Amino acid sequence: MPKIFRTYDIRGIYPNEFNEEDAGIIAEAFFQYLNENEMSKNIVVGHDGRLSSEKIAKAVVDGLINSGAKVKDIKLSTTPLLNFAIAHYKEDAGIMITASHNPPEYNGMKLIGKNALQYYYKNGISRVETIYNNLRRGSEEFCSKKGSASDLHKKVLNDYINRIIKFYDPGSVKREFAVDFLNGVGSVTAKPFFDRMHLRPKLLHQKIDGNFPNGLPNPMEEKNLEVLKSEVLNNDLDFGVAFDGDADRLALIDEHGRLVPADFLFGLLTLEELKRGDGTVYVDLRFSRGVIEVLKEHGANVQVLRVGNPFYKEALYDDSNAIGAAELSGHIMFKENYGIDDGLFSLIKLLNITTKYDKRISDMLMPFYRYYRSGEINFKLDNDSKAERIISALKKRYKDGEQITIDGLKVNYESWWFSVRKSNTEPLLRLIVEAKSKRELNEKVDEITEIINKG
Repeated sequence: MPKIFRTYDIRGIYPNEFNEEDAGIIAEAFFQYLNENEMSKNIVVGHDGRLSSEKIAKAVVDGLINSGAKVKDIKLSTTPLLNFAIAHYKEDAGIMITASHNPPEYNGMKLIGKNALQYYYKNGISRVETIYNNLRRGSEEFCSKKGSASDLHKKVLNDYINRIIKFYDPGSVKREFAVDFLNGVGSVTAKPFFDRMHLRPKLLHQKIDGNFPNGLPNPMEEKNLEVLKSEVLNNDLDFGVAFDGDADRLALIDEHGRLVPADFLFGLLTLEELKRGDGTVYVDLRFSRGVIEVLKEHGANVQVLRVGNPFYKEALYDDSNAIGAAELSGHIMFKENYGIDDGLFSLIKLLNITTKYDKRISDMLMPFYRYYRSGEINFKLDNDSKAERIISALKKRYKDGEQITIDGLKVNYESWWFSVRKSNTEPLLRLIVEAKSKRELNEKVDEITEIINKG
């Protein structure tokens, strides 16, 4: 049976790998896990716009009610809206039905705890998997109790919009921009915000459609942004943005139709935050050295973390001096927003900057362009032992550099660095190289690729 319990969530192909029956039992297992840890009974449930999501959400709600939970059902939702409900109302936990940016045939569940902190395999999900397997085998008794469910959709959406508009400053410079929802659920929260603030961006693919007829809802892959790029270029817009499938990530297209790296976007937003005072910033180990250098020069205490969404949220929650955190995949979180990765909140921060200064996006990003970068290069893996052999060989070859081993291997030199790590979601080894000159970049990419291909 395919493994549906992943590093950060539960995910599989519907209905063969993951279906309503699975979801209902997982919900029961999750509630039992919460009770083992003396949690209460209040659980928020939301779902995205995938074809199977509403049916799976019903199975989850039924499973929780049968377990004795008090369910707050916010129905069609973005992941940030669900996290907001947990954090803002101080609920005990939540379940989001989503497969984020995956193809239409996938679906899954994100398990969220108090303060909108996400469970991951080594912290909760592994135990939920054990209980789930025991329930399926009948080796663990399911105690049936009657809980309840209430519809919280309108209240949550209204309270969410009322809160985020407090962070919006319209500025004095008028900007023209486009928004691509990629047929995901980003429009659920973004359109009410635009209406309340009398904003009139060009909206693309706003219909929620789980078939994703206009490309996968993954804005970090440029092939999914061709329509948005054309809209920006053909209409001389200032910029364009795109949400991923569950709207917890935002991609930015500049006025030239170029995709802005997520670390550059975070750098731009954080520089503005630093004008209010110094603080700690948590960044992905794959971030450009140029971004890290600029943030430090402006007073940030930059801390590098391993890849993994939950780790950044935990760091923000635990650090009273934190400003924000981000992953290279586009998850951007700010302490003042409960540490939630929210594409709409990032857009609000971006709008504040672009309407405050009479500068183009590309000009504002120029300070970060200090190095040449390879982009992420992927190598297929036959097994985990191959990844270990490769990383061991790279450690030996580059032993004279500063080595960081919190996630795979990162090696720093004065004029260049590289990171190689095993993907948590696919059988891939991922390589990024960055160097001061184009020539050195090409040399090092070829050099490291040769070592990797030898296996």
